Amino acid sequence: MSIPLNNSLKRLIFPFICLATICCTKSEETKSTTVDTTAIVVPVKPSEKGKEPNCYDYLTELVRSSNFPFRNIDKAKANLLIDKDENGLIFAKIYFDTEGTGTLGWVNYNVKSRTLENASAYLESPEKLTFDGTFAESLETCLGINYNPKPQVTASLQDAYNQSSVISLPNSYDYDFLLELKGFVKLSTEIASTLKIKGLENIKIAKLPIEEVYQPILLAGKVISGQSQLFLLVLDKEFNEVSRLKLYDSKEINGASQSTTYSISSDYQIELKQSNVKDNQGNVGQSDIKISIYRLSKDGQIIEVK
Repeated sequence: MSIPLNNSLKRLIFPFICLATICCTKSEETKSTTVDTTAIVVPVKPSEKGKEPNCYDYLTELVRSSNFPFRNIDKAKANLLIDKDENGLIFAKIYFDTEGTGTLGWVNYNVKSRTLENASAYLESPEKLTFDGTFAESLETCLGINYNPKPQVTASLQDAYNQSSVISLPNSYDYDFLLELKGFVKLSTEIASTLKIKGLENIKIAKLPIEEVYQPILLAGKVISGQSQLFLLVLDKEFNEVSRLKLYDSKEINGASQSTTYSISSDYQIELKQSNVKDNQGNVGQSDIKISIYRLSKDGQIIEVK
């Protein structure tokens, strides 16, 4: 049984129904909008936030190229886990994927000084390691820094001499000295070619204390194999070469490792020590040591005295 509505009641109900319909419609629109917005959000990948992960890849290659004791582990499978990086002072764990911890050790790397240390055993006195310097350059380029700018190439031998530092005496073979060559100035290819040192590239020089009428210098470079060589050159006042002597070299000859090291006293007495190390079926031992003594004459000649 229907109850007739008078006109006043109809006018009251109709706006209420419209208002309810509008509210429901708005609510559905709001729900639809919220769902669509959530669906199109793309999460940012960690590698897109910065370049550090890629830069650490160069550090990993640097460590793999080093003389860190990897034991019988394939270096290519070794990885780094960065523990901390404080303004280029990096402490990292070397590990590989295996059952158990897989930890091989710990290393420190100083980006600014380009030094790598094995901190596995003694944190207070870590062991300095050697490595391929090209990875250090790649790391610095990736990080956008230049702690070790390329040396300026000079126009003449005299310019290089004037710009170089004086290496004090006594002086003797030191790995870090040959690696860093602090105070040395690079020669241009044209000037280096006039010195006629066959097979030597990337030549740099530094002054030694002047002796009367001649000017001794240290000359460093690398051969094609990447090995360093160091020479003593004696120049006259017009920068013409008077004499030369190879101070440092390392090479393989007939299965033996041959190296020459040196020491120069304050009065220019030079001692060369040549050693041969043979590998006899995995047993490495010292087989021969030869010592030669030289001195500089008053006219700049290098004379063997023993």
